[in-house]
Parts: sequence; C-alpha cells; structure tokens
Amino acid sequence: MEKLFFHAVNGNGVETTVVTSDEDKWRAIVHALNIIRLIILDATLGPDLYPYIAEATKIAVRGFKSDRWAVRNSSMMVFSAVV
Repeated sequence: MEKLFFHAVNGNGVETTVVTSDEDKWRAIVHALNIIRLIILDATLGPDLYPYIAEATKIAVRGFKSDRWAVRNSSMMVFSAVV
C-alpha cells in the first residue's frame, strides 16, 4: 500500500518509469486513487486495511486541491469509500 500511496501523491508510474509530463502525472494519480478505492471497498481486505485508512483519507483530501477534475473526482470517490 505504501507504494500505491506514493504513486497517488507523486504521480509516478511504474517503478522503472518516472513520469515527466504533467499529462502523464495526473493520469497516474487518478489510476492510483482508483486502485486505492477498489482495495478499500473490497470487503475481504477490510480488517487488514485499518492501518492504512488514515493515510488514504489524507491523500483523498489532498487531492481536492488539484487543478484537474479527474483527480478531484477520484479523490472524492476514495474519501466516500473510506467514510
């Protein structure tokens, strides 16, 4: 989860690739946020995710300040999954 949180904040893609353009960065952030949301919604993982809920909430709230609608939308979906 830590690597996924890192990608959601920094917008870096695959470990071997560093995203350089703003266009690629926001897409990577949206993708990471959507994966975080799906993991949180997975009922079988529920108890194992408790240590990560606070960080997921912080990342979601941080995404509300983005200039990109897609990032704000994905952040809202993560936030609603947490709540």
